[in-house]
Amino acid sequence: MAVTLINGFCGGDSADLLGQFARPLVVEVVHEVLGLSPEAGRHAVNAIMTLRATDPASVTQGNRMLEEAMSDTVAVKRAAPGMDVTSWLLKHRSGLSVDEVIHQLAMLYRFTEPTWNLIANAVLRAMTDEPFGGDAVGGALSPQEAIEEVLYSDPPLAIAFARFPRQMQILDSGTVHEHEPVLVGVAACNSDPAAMNVTRTEIRGNRAHLSFGAGAQKCPADELATLIAREALAQLWDALPDIELAVPVESLERVANPFLSAVVALPVRFRPSPQLELP
Repeated sequence: MAVTLINGFCGGDSADLLGQFARPLVVEVVHEVLGLSPEAGRHAVNAIMTLRATDPASVTQGNRMLEEAMSDTVAVKRAAPGMDVTSWLLKHRSGLSVDEVIHQLAMLYRFTEPTWNLIANAVLRAMTDEPFGGDAVGGALSPQEAIEEVLYSDPPLAIAFARFPRQMQILDSGTVHEHEPVLVGVAACNSDPAAMNVTRTEIRGNRAHLSFGAGAQKCPADELATLIAREALAQLWDALPDIELAVPVESLERVANPFLSAVVALPVRFRPSPQLELP
């Protein structure tokens, strides 16, 4: 899938790597894994884009659209099971109800946007951070190591979902009572100058980030998301090693959602390259 998308623009000299590569790649892979039809897939993507908004009405609408897309998928797979996650969940020995399967699928689908933003954030950093970019494109830094470094310093999910303390917690800024919601600023965790007074070599290989959460509430799709991002970066940097940002980094529009660290588009330029052979 990555090769097909790259072949769609590598013969030119410019592209939007978010709209033409990262987003469609993640969406295409996830739709196949979950077993979504083209129509249900379009509905689900529209739901995720609606959920970007911060007003309650849009969030309610986006959640409803996403559950409708998953409900349609479950109905299809109940009638004609296939080799996909939806069919496997319906047959799972735990005996999930239809509603439980729908909610599980909706939860899994929500990781699509952070995944395509992870790819975009890694490419953006490679173009704007010379040591990181040189090592990543040159092979001194593997795609997996590049992903871990981006998750440590510029995670696509800037603020984690709410957590609830089991007992009162006393903080410098005051007191958090039992069961009060707490939002964890994942993007801020490793930006404290006192904590980040280390060399790049010391940061490399450090997986002490909270991007996927931890414990029982850990992201259930971390391995799939990492696999998609790793393969996407490997294919892209191998095909187009001389990618440059086509606009000043200051002019990139950011997604207007405090929970996300992401750009709206990622315009780049490069030297035209011959198409890759499909595996």
